[in-house]
Amino acid sequence: MASFDVFNNTVFGMTSLTASINRMPHAPTRLRNSGIFTPKGVNTTSVMIEEKQGKLTLIQTSERGSPPSESENRKRKSRNFKIQHLSRMARLMADEVAGIRGFGSESDLEAVMTVYNERVGDKTLEMDITTERLMLGALSGLIVDADDTQIYDLFGEFGVAAPADLSFAFSTITQANADKMIINKLCVALKRYLLKAMGGMATGNMRIKALCGDNFFDDLVHNAETVQPYKNWMAAASLNNRNLAYQTFHYGGVDWENYRGSDDGLIAIGTNECRFYVEGVPGLFDIYFGPADTMEFVNTKGLPLYALPFIDPRNKYWEAEIQSNPLPLCTRPETLVRGVKA
Repeated sequence: MASFDVFNNTVFGMTSLTASINRMPHAPTRLRNSGIFTPKGVNTTSVMIEEKQGKLTLIQTSERGSPPSESENRKRKSRNFKIQHLSRMARLMADEVAGIRGFGSESDLEAVMTVYNERVGDKTLEMDITTERLMLGALSGLIVDADDTQIYDLFGEFGVAAPADLSFAFSTITQANADKMIINKLCVALKRYLLKAMGGMATGNMRIKALCGDNFFDDLVHNAETVQPYKNWMAAASLNNRNLAYQTFHYGGVDWENYRGSDDGLIAIGTNECRFYVEGVPGLFDIYFGPADTMEFVNTKGLPLYALPFIDPRNKYWEAEIQSNPLPLCTRPETLVRGVKA
């Protein structure tokens, strides 16, 4: 029968388990897998974001040989953000591993590791979907906890006003006025606004993305202006043997995506709205990971996940704390525009 002596093996040490859990496949969460947020490990429990408030300045002409005029120093602002702490406990009771063996093997270690991986996988999934919700909050400018209490209002933290909603009156678009390109004009106005809001951060690789709720996306692709471009896109997708479900539709310089959240609506875009953001701009979206709160990891660079083992002195159970310390941020929240159905 399986023996709890296997937990004295080095593979059940804190370092080995932490390395193992960070190699496990993550849940198929859209934002985590997209690479929007650049992961940055830090060795502190908070991060300081410094803003250099620059501006364009015209230079007055002067006589040759005269001393140059002095430029105004750029003002700097610093903001401190506390890294969030997420923790779950996975437990194995002695009775759960008594008498089991690994398939095709006589190894107790293999058998117990199989049960451990299953148990930890469940907790890792919880970490992934929680981080997804935090990221979705950073994309909307309001990061909230599991109980919907506010963690950070990014607009307030950075001292900027939330941009006005972009209103889409889909119901007013008919065959008679489809040639006015109402949606396309809104997209052009949005791009102009975003370029100004990003200032010097804008790059040639930037792309405007929109994560859409169900009703918003349906009305976007089934109105007189966009229905034919959408049909053409679907036909091309079919020829390329792509799955049409939750794919991206490009129109007006924007990549529109029907965001697939959780079935219970806990992680979702409002059904009648969309969230615009800019991709491909370094430093616009980051996610910081702090170190675990144990002596072994003090002053070390944070990892996305940790597995911290504990063996009951009475040998009745073995536990592993699954921990993550994430902080997703948008450093220019004025670029976070919401689109709404009028």
